[in-house]
Amino acid sequence: ELDIVIRYESESTKEEKSVCVIFDCESWSKQNPMTRSGDSIWEFRTKAIRNKKLQFKFIVDGEWKATKLYSQIDDSFGGKNNVIFPVALCWEQQACQVFVCTEMDGWNKKHLMNYCSTHKKHFLSLEMFGLNSCKFKCIVDGQWKCNPRFEIYHENNIVYLPTY
Repeated sequence: ELDIVIRYESESTKEEKSVCVIFDCESWSKQNPMTRSGDSIWEFRTKAIRNKKLQFKFIVDGEWKATKLYSQIDDSFGGKNNVIFPVALCWEQQACQVFVCTEMDGWNKKHLMNYCSTHKKHFLSLEMFGLNSCKFKCIVDGQWKCNPRFEIYHENNIVYLPTY
């Protein structure tokens, strides 16, 4: 399992009173309250199974919604579900600090990998969406490097995601 954060960002000027997230893996039955983490941002921390598609929707003040923040797929009732594909990355070589930058973030956002002293590895889970593949690269102790555990494509690592 991977620790992930599902985010909802307001798409209107109206301030929400309550936002919940609901998942397909819970048979769409459990409303999980989200916590406001900014003016129009709500978050919910949960676990997800690595390399397995996760579908979800938001319930905003009683109304079921999918957001444009994540990829969408048909829900077979004429609406849309959001979907992500959690991927686990690790850096097994010795390093003090490791970040991951992705093409989907425009190479600008640094995702800090957590260090596990038991396994002596740096770990990170990313919620990837909207693409058939994602290019990424690591910043290891200040130097851009490819991760030898993943395929290299045009001087970047690449991970392939399932199509929905």
